[in-house]
Amino acid sequence: MNLDLDYTHLMAPNIGPNGLSAESLTRQGAARERAVDGLLARATGDLGFLALPETDAHDTAVADLLDGLSPRPEALLVLGIGGSSLGPRALTEALGPDRKSAALGAVFYVDNADPMALQRTLAPLDPATTLVNVISKSGATVETLATHEKVLAWLEGAPGDVAERLVYTTDPVQGFLRERAAQSAIKTLPIPSNVGGRYSVFSSVGLLAARFAGLDGDALLRGARRALEDVRSQRGESLAARCASLHHLLTVERGLPMTVWMPYADALSTVGDWFVQLWAESLGKRDVLAPTPLRAGGATDQHSQLQLWMEGPKDKHIWFLEVGSLGDDEPMRVSDRTCPTTGHLDGKTLTELLHAERRATALALAQVGVPNATLHMPRIDEDSLGHLLMTLQLQTALAGQLWEVDAFDQPGVEAGKRFIHGLMGRSDHADERTALEAAEAGMTPFKHS
Repeated sequence: MNLDLDYTHLMAPNIGPNGLSAESLTRQGAARERAVDGLLARATGDLGFLALPETDAHDTAVADLLDGLSPRPEALLVLGIGGSSLGPRALTEALGPDRKSAALGAVFYVDNADPMALQRTLAPLDPATTLVNVISKSGATVETLATHEKVLAWLEGAPGDVAERLVYTTDPVQGFLRERAAQSAIKTLPIPSNVGGRYSVFSSVGLLAARFAGLDGDALLRGARRALEDVRSQRGESLAARCASLHHLLTVERGLPMTVWMPYADALSTVGDWFVQLWAESLGKRDVLAPTPLRAGGATDQHSQLQLWMEGPKDKHIWFLEVGSLGDDEPMRVSDRTCPTTGHLDGKTLTELLHAERRATALALAQVGVPNATLHMPRIDEDSLGHLLMTLQLQTALAGQLWEVDAFDQPGVEAGKRFIHGLMGRSDHADERTALEAAEAGMTPFKHS
């Protein structure tokens, strides 16, 4: 089954002036077609993420690497940041708990240079039986390299060859990690040179953790292919193109500067984090009015953020994700069916309650003129998850085409990286340190102690 979209509550006839007209969607049809043309024209060039679902090379390489491990590890520790962590986490946190019988072991993540978090993550792990996957496309991500050095010392505290407990996922040709792997006989997996980090979930970046956690890599890629086939066949009327168009029109025509992603399933919480990074880093460019992405969780944030959405500034559009089936869910049995507070729950399931929560919230928002749409996902399995993640990647890339920006660079992030290297004393970034310290010295301090 495919994803489907209900955007009834985005349209002006149903919610008033904050909504869109059918005519505006029709007018943008030609622009959507051009966006699809522009995207697909790059499929065999610099946009390698479009080819990832159509090859099993990465999944096969991952399976071969895991099959060749001896002794078999009991845990996988992933060191990465941004897409190098959020992509794998989105997969394993969505499905890993349900795939334990097929898993090699549990997957753990360190995605920040926080010493307390690192200590807490390492505490329950045995360095002798833990496989460490270091992920950096450039091979020079400072946070990842710093935690890598700390973890190396931890691995050296156990007997055996440290190199046998390391896997570097990095550029196939160049970079610090590639050079170090060659010098120390460390196993490697490639990130294709034409695949950016936040678009790498269907490469070995995501597939190693997924396979380790027991997920079916073939099914993930099959679902991703269906999303790609939808864009190729339906083009401007595909789900990804329609979602990109709605985001664009709500921002450009209705001036709504924020978009909220709200899955009604705890298992998809990290998918929300992954999408926020994907959207923000791809479309947050100079002089572009793409909406700022926020994440919420249903039904939890009905009791925290909904009040603001209902009665605060009307500057957001909300995107719900509803899952049709959420696993085994026996009906409730209420001890006193005559109780006015709980009696009506007898015979109902928690899934029914969660669906009612989403439906009621969507309607309440619509009645006060807050645009909202709902993506329906049939279930949380590999095929549906692959379909969802690829659809969101395509939606983001097509939105970049509509806004006429490069959705695949991150100049703002790169500037920050140069300053970090300078402050930490890297010799080839001394000028950045000098400039930053001069800027700080020129500021008037305001402090409270």
